[in-house]
Amino acid sequence: IKRYMVTGDLKERLILNHIIILSNVFGVESTVRMLFMKLDKSYYPILKTFLVFLNFMPKIVFNIKNTNIISADITIDIISTNKLRSI
Repeated sequence: IKRYMVTGDLKERLILNHIIILSNVFGVESTVRMLFMKLDKSYYPILKTFLVFLNFMPKIVFNIKNTNIISADITIDIISTNKLRSI
């Protein structure tokens, strides 16, 4: 995701594969919590786009860095959405 923010080159299939593998190993809820915990807030729109595509995005992600993340407060990244629609 960081490479996409810097260069504009989005490897959507690679990101999807990583999220799916993590969810198979740790479960969906734990994977979502890990991703939100590890990524910077500036990456949340891209992350949300992929999680919505996989139907993994909860309405609220509880207690990430001492705050609750509400899904409705995060926008969706239009460029990633268009790339995911083409899959």
